[in-house]
Amino acid sequence: MKFCPECGKPLLEDALFCGHCGYRIPVLNEEKTSNNDSIEETEHNEELLQDEVEEVVQDEPEATEEILQDENEETLQYEPEANEEIFQDEEKLQDELEDNEEAINNNSENNIKQGNKKWKKIILIILAIALVAGLGVVGFHYLNKKSRPSSSSTSTTTLTSKGNKKIHITLKSVEPQYSVNGEYADIDLEKTKYKWETDDKSEEAQRIVDGIKNEYFKYSQTTNLKNKDTVTVSINMSGDDYIVTGTKTFNVKFDEEHSEVDDDDRSIEERVRDKQGYVFENSDTTYLTKEQLAEIKTKDQLRIAINEIYARHGFYFKNKPTIQSYFETKTWYHKEESLESDAQMVKNPYEEANLKALAKLKKGNLDYDPNEPLNY
Repeated sequence: MKFCPECGKPLLEDALFCGHCGYRIPVLNEEKTSNNDSIEETEHNEELLQDEVEEVVQDEPEATEEILQDENEETLQYEPEANEEIFQDEEKLQDELEDNEEAINNNSENNIKQGNKKWKKIILIILAIALVAGLGVVGFHYLNKKSRPSSSSTSTTTLTSKGNKKIHITLKSVEPQYSVNGEYADIDLEKTKYKWETDDKSEEAQRIVDGIKNEYFKYSQTTNLKNKDTVTVSINMSGDDYIVTGTKTFNVKFDEEHSEVDDDDRSIEERVRDKQGYVFENSDTTYLTKEQLAEIKTKDQLRIAINEIYARHGFYFKNKPTIQSYFETKTWYHKEESLESDAQMVKNPYEEANLKALAKLKKGNLDYDPNEPLNY
């Protein structure tokens, strides 16, 4: 049995085609013819190939020489010009690169110069702002130094700046002094002494202490005190470079047998005529007693005693020329022309109380006309 050379399926004996894949079954004579043709074709190709080889062998040296000669002539003829063009192109390219580098450098320098100009303007503006701010700070400190507070909570005492460090001053102790009237006493603020403690021993610290005034303290009570009464005093003030604080408590203790009265044994008439004298020398630091008030016998004495409290402050008696002339004879009087109104004068508690006591006499038999002349 024969099999299909293509698909391997069995074939009929005389089949010309495969019934499975359709492959044409070759005939034996055709195969032989085909084989003979292939052999003849191969022999013919070998003859042609041999002829070509012989021609190449015979002609190759001369052809090769001619090709080489032509290539050498072309190279010798055209290479210099081509090289020259290449060199020229390279030189142009190099020049262009140098020009570009120079342009880039110029642009960089221009940009740097422009940037420097901008930064210079910015720096000048910042310096101008800093200068204005500095002048403002100096002016603020100067104004603070020119004024003083009227309360105990603040003070305008200024010091040389020490950075962020402030001078701390603390109230260490209080030594009260009293004005005694029988079983009662008042604290004499002018004579009361205070002691302080601080880690700063500089002149600035001492200057702050020297600038502390009585009105900066807060007392729980200052008048009509009895022995063993408790009094609390405190202070709390601050400035740009310092802080003053402290609270102290003490018990009142005074001698009831001793009363502080006017030690001047001269009569009012003698004291009025004395260029250095006062009607009541301590009317600004103690309360006038009944005995002192009883010494006043005339309207002129009462009038002088009342205006004497104002004259201690330099009051200008612009509308009372007679009184003004009288106090100008006193060596202790210094006129303040800007102080010519009662509302402008700040009186302490003693002065306020003594003016009220003298006003009661004025409403009595010693009533007087403020504009009438004095007899002294």
